[in-house]
Amino acid sequence: MSESAEKDMSPGTFGWNELASSDVAGSEKFYTKLFGWEAVSIPGMDDYKMFRVGDKDVAGFMDKTAMCDGPALWLSYVNVADVDVSLATAMELGAESVREVTEVPGMGSFAIIKDPQGGMIAFWQSAEGKSCEE
Repeated sequence: MSESAEKDMSPGTFGWNELASSDVAGSEKFYTKLFGWEAVSIPGMDDYKMFRVGDKDVAGFMDKTAMCDGPALWLSYVNVADVDVSLATAMELGAESVREVTEVPGMGSFAIIKDPQGGMIAFWQSAEGKSCEE
């Protein structure tokens, strides 16, 4: 993935955005025309692409069936020190797990929750200080 300037990976800060779409080709066409983003395939990740501006990855996108049911949505990732602890704490506070802790080899781990009010958000635990966009 692209190189990036030093990024604030402090727990509690937002670190990545991702589109889960029921029409990946349509979303790609819409956002590349709307913002001038380039859609880039990731070697070894057939079901996931990046939106890029210049040499900077700005968001990821995929078929929503890989993540959730319902309408297309943008999902934000919040940096956390420990994804397992964050998921457990969220569950204790009434959240529902949408996706259990999942490792992204060489990058880190994530989990997705639905808060008690129905809002979805993801946790990102970096491997060795890597952001989702590195």
